[in-house]
Amino acid sequence: MSNHILNEMEITEIQQLANNQRSDDKLNGNSVGSKIFTIMQNRDINVLLFSLSEETKNSILGLYIRKPNSVNNRSSHYIAINSAVPYDDMVFNICHEYYHFLTDEIDQVLITRSKVGDDINEVKANRFAAEYLLPKHDFELFIKSENDGKLNLNDYAEHLVYRIVAMSVLKYRVAYQVVVKRLFEINSINEEYQDKLLSFNERLRESVYFNIGKNLGGDNFEYLNRQYKDNKTSVVSSKDNTVVSDILHNYDKGRISIETLEKDLAIFGVDMGTFGYKEEEVEFDDDLLEILEDNEGKDT
Repeated sequence: MSNHILNEMEITEIQQLANNQRSDDKLNGNSVGSKIFTIMQNRDINVLLFSLSEETKNSILGLYIRKPNSVNNRSSHYIAINSAVPYDDMVFNICHEYYHFLTDEIDQVLITRSKVGDDINEVKANRFAAEYLLPKHDFELFIKSENDGKLNLNDYAEHLVYRIVAMSVLKYRVAYQVVVKRLFEINSINEEYQDKLLSFNERLRESVYFNIGKNLGGDNFEYLNRQYKDNKTSVVSSKDNTVVSDILHNYDKGRISIETLEKDLAIFGVDMGTFGYKEEEVEFDDDLLEILEDNEGKDT
């Protein structure tokens, strides 16, 4: 973690750069994660993949290399990325290095490590990656669309926020931690809730969050959470996560009963318990039980 906090002007400048770059890269509302290698290719950036051992893979995440080309007197650009990390982390790391490509004008080698420290350029690169992947206005609209027009999620139970985070991960092809930190940056959650959501390993398959994401996104979610070098196939759509989310949303708003919720989710092979819902048990007091027993078998 870095101790350097960007000021409002620095944040505004980075937001403008990210928005302009999304326009230049012709994203047109599409997620960066699904087009990242095409974007780099269009910018004449050579993307190189390397894989570090398990013991050291989190120390170096990527490198940006700018070197002179003696043939045409132009600089050649390289982004080298550690592929021994989940795909969604790798996308973020490429975008981090992309910032260096856009802003650094001297021939050099820049190394990105898992601990940014107080290097302001590395802090800015991280913020650019977040803005580029999750543009503020678009992300705010998405959160509101999943939350009845409301941005604030502080009063929501964790399993409901997990669902919104998982939907964001699937839509934008970004990592859980990036989404959670972005929710804090757009004032959707406070710092205490952010720390709570970041206090566990979201990659653990037995976690509540992972089960929610898996049931919403199927193979898409699995793909994002696997190391890139282990992904043998491209992202596929095995389940309509939007429909599942709509079913849950209808229950939250009281539009369908718990019984209907259970039946509708079963169509997609999903257990409502995965999302933190359980069938409510109705308790009768003694007087009501006595009335029911007295009227048992009688015509009404």
